[in-house]
Amino acid sequence: MLRPYLGRRSPCGYPTAEMGTRSRRVARRSLGDLLETCFKFVERIAHVPPETVKINLHISTQGLEMMGLRKAWMLNSELAAMARLTKREEFNKRLEEAKKKGGLEAFLHERDEPFQPEPFGPKAKR
Repeated sequence: MLRPYLGRRSPCGYPTAEMGTRSRRVARRSLGDLLETCFKFVERIAHVPPETVKINLHISTQGLEMMGLRKAWMLNSELAAMARLTKREEFNKRLEEAKKKGGLEAFLHERDEPFQPEPFGPKAKR
């Protein structure tokens, strides 16, 4: 089921229910509706004994660690540090100028334009 998502943005909405990674989808509504839905979910969890919740959290965390989450976080922090510390001014100059002229949208356009269309992305020719 994950195959269609390789090279694309993260799956969301109905496909995540098919994959079993979420229990329900909350439609985009007002913030009050969203908070009400969240509180209903929290109230359901409150009816479960705290020990059971702790055990489930521990099992979930262990599963993520077995999949390499901790190592991924460590690698991410190392790569992020290298990326932040090794900026070349002349390379980023055109991106910063685009950001000053047109904001974030212009910055992203300037950054991503050389890579369009993505081979398997949403704008790819099929």
